[in-house]
Amino acid sequence: MKTLAFAAALAVSATAATANDLDVVGYTQYEIEAERFETGVGVEYSIDRFSFSPVLKVADAPGQSLDFDGVDFGVAYQITDAAVGYTKFEFDGDFDYEEFTVGVSFRF
Repeated sequence: MKTLAFAAALAVSATAATANDLDVVGYTQYEIEAERFETGVGVEYSIDRFSFSPVLKVADAPGQSLDFDGVDFGVAYQITDAAVGYTKFEFDGDFDYEEFTVGVSFRF
């Protein structure tokens, strides 16, 4: 019984030490020239300095209904308190590869 209690305490403390977070993320934007709304919703899972975020996108263009537009999958790494390196894979509504993005964001 002592072994089971020790293992449970170790598991709880190990989970707390890694600082895992799961957040719901989303956005809505309007593209003026294209006259198009786009909305995305997904989750972001963070563990230590890494975060992973799959996002489903839907869009509404003139003369069209709101349709599934694709999926983005991002991976980010917190380089410092002010800088984040990131990558993003983009797939269209048929899950065909569209784009791969690499970048660095910063905050002062």
